[in-house]
Amino acid sequence: MDSRMKRRTRIIIFCVGLITLGMIVGCTYDIWLAHVYNELGISDYNKRHLDHARINFEKSIALNVSTEIPTYNLANNYMVQTDYVRAHDLYQQTIEYDPDLYEAFYNDGYALFKWGAGYVIQPEDLPEDDPEIDYCQYARMIKKAIRLMKSSMERFEKVAGMTESGDLSRAARENADRNRN
Repeated sequence: MDSRMKRRTRIIIFCVGLITLGMIVGCTYDIWLAHVYNELGISDYNKRHLDHARINFEKSIALNVSTEIPTYNLANNYMVQTDYVRAHDLYQQTIEYDPDLYEAFYNDGYALFKWGAGYVIQPEDLPEDDPEIDYCQYARMIKKAIRLMKSSMERFEKVAGMTESGDLSRAARENADRNRN
């Protein structure tokens, strides 16, 4: 047998071994593939290749295997891109999948806070004596900001109640207190 045949035989034996091992431990192809896409997404996210990360997280979610983790990661991806509305929606989905994932509650509180802060316009930023100013629209924006800030505070309080100790619990309590004032 020449060296090419030996190498090819070793590769085949290795692949058959991996497949057999996968069957023994109950690892299906979809589980493995979902994990690989999620890990690729995390790698892209850490390198700030956010479009590639989004695609990989979406591929992992599409396989419908433990979707709470890639959904949470995709929400974090949107947070970095300051798309707080989309991030909030994805954190909500994550919480539906796993109501004990307190990091999703915490990050959702932060997304709601940032979303609400986007509605706040300081009165000094409004042009003086401008007949075009729609004060009713301004009031609606402030009302929306207040609702979002209250929702944010509720999320932080939920996290503080879920975790007795640790940095996340302390940060959640501080954020809830800050939002209350």
